[in-house]
Amino acid sequence: MLGFIIGVIVFIIVSYTTRFIYRALFSPEYKYIVPLEDSDKRYLLINTKINGLDKVFVLDSGADCNIIDDKSFSEEESLKDCAVVDETHIIGVSSSATCPKCNTLLTFGDYQTHLPIINAEVSLGDNVYNENFIVTDWSSIQGTIFSRTGIKPFGLLGTSFFKKAKLVIDLDNNVVWVKY
Repeated sequence: MLGFIIGVIVFIIVSYTTRFIYRALFSPEYKYIVPLEDSDKRYLLINTKINGLDKVFVLDSGADCNIIDDKSFSEEESLKDCAVVDETHIIGVSSSATCPKCNTLLTFGDYQTHLPIINAEVSLGDNVYNENFIVTDWSSIQGTIFSRTGIKPFGLLGTSFFKKAKLVIDLDNNVVWVKY
């Protein structure tokens, strides 16, 4: 009897998982695939457009925000018309800094204040999304990625983008499936 119960549980788990994978990869809901940049596979780098400009971004499902490097942003004329919609404070954009409140060296990241948030259009294939981006100094991360891949990403696309775009990352095939 115990073997039967375990068999039913395994069947349900395998059935559900198989159905989910099939729907994610072969469902007609997924319009097309976008290849990830062929890098050293440590970073998920994707070609996309921001306000019509072809740029490479890092896909980061663990980041709760989208980021554009401030120097790269200021060099692009077509982005200068982006409206600043808000400002924010963030922690964790570099490897160490001194806390402005207690003057203690923090090794997990930097506390930055009054960072502008801009709104821009991100195009992935035929789909266009309006996204907010924090504009901040991202040069240390860009430098690390560039030294390992030869690619300098313009910024990072985080979970707010993932929620809107409903992406499925297929690491075996090094592509992103894009949903309608």
